Amino acid sequence: MSDNSVLNPWEELIQTCVLGTNRRQPQISAPGSLGALLTQIQAPSEEKLLMTLAATSVAIRVGQVPRRADTLPPAPPPVAESNQKICSTYALTLLNNVLTEQSKGSGAAGDSRKYSLLKHWLNCCRQAGQRIAPEYLSRLIEEARTIEIHRLIEECGGNHYKWLLDLNKTWKRKRNNTDIAAGTAAELVEQIELGDNEIRGGAFISLRHIDAEKARNCLLNIWEKESHEQRAVLTLSLKYGLSFADELFLEEYALNDKRKEVRQQAAKLLAKIPQSRLVARMEERAARYLSRGANNKLQINLPAELDKDMVRDGIEENINVDSRMGQKAGWLYQTVSAIDPAFWTTKFNLDAGRFLKLVLASDEWALPLTLAILNATAENQNHVFQDAIITCDEIHLTESNAGRSFLHSLPAEKLEQLISRRLPTWSQTDRRSAPRLDLWYYLELVDFQWSESFSFLIWQFIIKEIREKVPVFGHTFQSNAGNFGLRMHPSVGNYLPDLPLGQQEMDIYTRNALERFADNLRLRFEIQKSFQENN
Repeated sequence: MSDNSVLNPWEELIQTCVLGTNRRQPQISAPGSLGALLTQIQAPSEEKLLMTLAATSVAIRVGQVPRRADTLPPAPPPVAESNQKICSTYALTLLNNVLTEQSKGSGAAGDSRKYSLLKHWLNCCRQAGQRIAPEYLSRLIEEARTIEIHRLIEECGGNHYKWLLDLNKTWKRKRNNTDIAAGTAAELVEQIELGDNEIRGGAFISLRHIDAEKARNCLLNIWEKESHEQRAVLTLSLKYGLSFADELFLEEYALNDKRKEVRQQAAKLLAKIPQSRLVARMEERAARYLSRGANNKLQINLPAELDKDMVRDGIEENINVDSRMGQKAGWLYQTVSAIDPAFWTTKFNLDAGRFLKLVLASDEWALPLTLAILNATAENQNHVFQDAIITCDEIHLTESNAGRSFLHSLPAEKLEQLISRRLPTWSQTDRRSAPRLDLWYYLELVDFQWSESFSFLIWQFIIKEIREKVPVFGHTFQSNAGNFGLRMHPSVGNYLPDLPLGQQEMDIYTRNALERFADNLRLRFEIQKSFQENN
């Protein structure tokens, strides 16, 4: 509540209820609607005070100030009936469990679990074409932290959702504050020009989503009077809606800035614009640095020193990527990272797989080139090189930041293809020892919803390993089992009775992990089933 007239009477009422009316009578002196209400109480009884406190608490919680009957505004219009069917009582019971039960895990882990389950419940409700019982909407609005959740509640809330927001300014403001594009373009321009730095940064991002050109022109108008720190922040925000139309500003203003931080942000963005002048310069450099020698290997010829043009284009003299890389390897890494890998297949007339073999065979240059190709493939979403990399067993993606960035850039179907290859094939006749198992580590690094076929594949592997004398679970699985249960396709819940948790040989850590995994999968399965049975 922002109404100061409410504060003093409210505190007075609480103190009287705590101390008792025998020891203290309320002294209501502040004006306002709550003060006027409480002054009507003459020698209040304990029961009357407690009832008043309870009623007032509820009123304040929903954003309404209690008033005398003769000052009440007209009643709000009735809610228009919705054609959507209200979800089942069982589905609402499961929703209540998600909202109220103690999360397994604490802090961020517990919050992440709750958010994942809430999102799953709302998606199931939306897909079933059903709606939430109106009495649950206020609790859901209180729980919403992102625009994604707000929009799901809006889709599943029927006419009651907008009706409630119109009645409660706090909820409406909360919803708008999570919306990246809240406010008109004119309002956002005013915030950018007159607001403090925190407000201006958010308003600029919102304006980029609404009207990228207007945002860029606004930035051009304020550029000269901005601090270098704020220039770096606003330049980075041009990544939203980035297009060739931004090239002129980035090339001629941001890339010529005196501060390195601004130039580096501009260079990163220009590298994402294939037609930019910076990309053309990087390709020209790379063509001079890399060639094919007489022995059909890559020949690397780097400049003796870093020149001013390289510095302007964002190439740092010393970069901390890998301790095994020297200074010049760092220059090569930065140059190749800024180029779409398709450039190399054209230059050397090779397909992506054969070019990767050339890179891996280039001795001391293999590391910087491999990391740079991973970065460039991720940034440019080059599907041909994605396919070549995920089928190349010589590249271990979990061992570098570039490899992890590449993993995060892959669509779900390619992640599943890659991780499926990490399932061990123990029966290979030419294998003398157990293969390296990094399956769980790959699954830990990438957060996505698993398809039904991939989920069943992982499920079969889990069942098989539980029955082995030496199962390959380990710390990574034990730490992430609950998350795996939140990502696995809910249909696998049909097979939960097959999970042999009663084996005496199983260690306590693995059993606890599998129980967390099963609990999350079971709840998601029950949520999905509750909507299917109500159709």
